[in-house]
Amino acid sequence: MRKLIKKIFVLIIAGIVMFNSVSIVEAAEEEKIENIPSEKPVLSQESEAKIRKDYLRALKESNPDESWIQDMEESDIIIRAYYGTYHDCEVVVMGYKDMLDMPASEKIEIGGYAFWFANVTEAYGFYLHKENVFIPMPDAYEEGSLTDEDLTAISEIFGKNSYKIKCDYQDVSENDWFYGDVAYVDGKGIMTGLKDKIFGPDKMLARAQFMVLLHRMEGEPEATLVSVGHWPDVTED
Repeated sequence: MRKLIKKIFVLIIAGIVMFNSVSIVEAAEEEKIENIPSEKPVLSQESEAKIRKDYLRALKESNPDESWIQDMEESDIIIRAYYGTYHDCEVVVMGYKDMLDMPASEKIEIGGYAFWFANVTEAYGFYLHKENVFIPMPDAYEEGSLTDEDLTAISEIFGKNSYKIKCDYQDVSENDWFYGDVAYVDGKGIMTGLKDKIFGPDKMLARAQFMVLLHRMEGEPEATLVSVGHWPDVTED
């Protein structure tokens, strides 16, 4: 029930566009951020071993005076997530045993996509492993090591924790406080606007529309039909 109430609250904000600064992404953040790839690719044992070895070397080289890091072994290195290989380079989230996770969630924007992480530590460990070097993902995109097509594929693997920031509605401006929220629900297919290029951010949300949104948020499961006349204000057609 608590989970349903949270979803209802999020959708009310989206449909009515209340005059405050509450963000749909922030309101749904606790439920949305899980950092589990929707279709998780698998690293080969050889690639995994190489990534661990390279990351351990990078840690030791960048922290020469930290004895506890110098004492680390490859078995201490953790590949927290793997999001595919692009141009012979792996997209990974790196860490190590007993690493302190900073609890606040973090969003990284790269090339028109937003990627949400459960904590800041994971966001800072989001790398492209290229030629024995770990490049922060925003830098990897800026330098041309990743293309827009690569980002699209990575976002799809990321699942519900990533969405395309850009939206093309005529009545939604990049200066609007709710722009990112509209981009999120549009990119996830939760809300698709009233008609071509019109989102209707200031329009009221009907109960029927509200039910459709809840159904989409649940992944459009098979519905149980009620008898005709169950709802006096809903006709068969």
